[in-house]
Amino acid sequence: MKEELVFHRKIGVDGKPKLYHYVRRYTCPEGCTAVLDFSKAKPLLPGVHPMVLARVEKLEKQPDFNDKLLAAGMGVSLLLFLAGIALIPASIPVKLAAVGALGLLTTLLYKLANQRVVLPDAFPLPVPEPEPVEPAPEAAAQPGAAAEADAAPAKKRGTPVTVEIPDVIPPLERKEGEPVKMWVILEGEQFELEINEGENMLDAALDRDVELDYSCRNGSCDSCLVRILAGINNVSPPTQAEIDMIGEEEIQKGFRLSCQVRVNGPVKILQE
Repeated sequence: MKEELVFHRKIGVDGKPKLYHYVRRYTCPEGCTAVLDFSKAKPLLPGVHPMVLARVEKLEKQPDFNDKLLAAGMGVSLLLFLAGIALIPASIPVKLAAVGALGLLTTLLYKLANQRVVLPDAFPLPVPEPEPVEPAPEAAAQPGAAAEADAAPAKKRGTPVTVEIPDVIPPLERKEGEPVKMWVILEGEQFELEINEGENMLDAALDRDVELDYSCRNGSCDSCLVRILAGINNVSPPTQAEIDMIGEEEIQKGFRLSCQVRVNGPVKILQE
């Protein structure tokens, strides 16, 4: 199994330590093909998953400012304490009350100076909304086209085609270097894709203008989950990252990560 670092982003969070994201791609040596259904797949785990190895560089030591603040505060408190004992012309109860107040002030200064910034192990990053796609010139010329585009932004989905996909797809051996076919069902529309050797399902679909859902390019990996309807024998075996993220029970039901799957023969996938 080949492992390579394919994504790395460094993000500053309000001047705090930088957040690093590492996404590793696992390549099976055989090459692979399948049919996925991207319509019924939903993220099983929210937030940042183990496949996105998010790490926060925590501050090992606070700046010297805290130590200086503590020393100055305790010094001022001591001076006030001595002044209160020696100079305040009051009865003993009043002096004791003043000493108690100064002790409380010293305690508060000590707590303030010893505060430490507690950072989470990972910051959930917001996923930007997809940019609307401009309608084609011929569509824009039609009456009401602009209003429809504003109401429901168009998605770049490629060209749907009608293909006959059997419920059960037997294992298929392909010639070396020959592209393989994959059928994708998106909201009832079928798309036929050809995947070259070495491509994963997600990249192959995006390169051919079929907009599959994903968010791993934005710092997390929870939305490229797909479900294989037919052709499970033609896909690469699950990687350890998939097993950790999805779980073996869900993988047995056909759920996979499209960015981790390569295919050897025809496959059918679904996403709702």
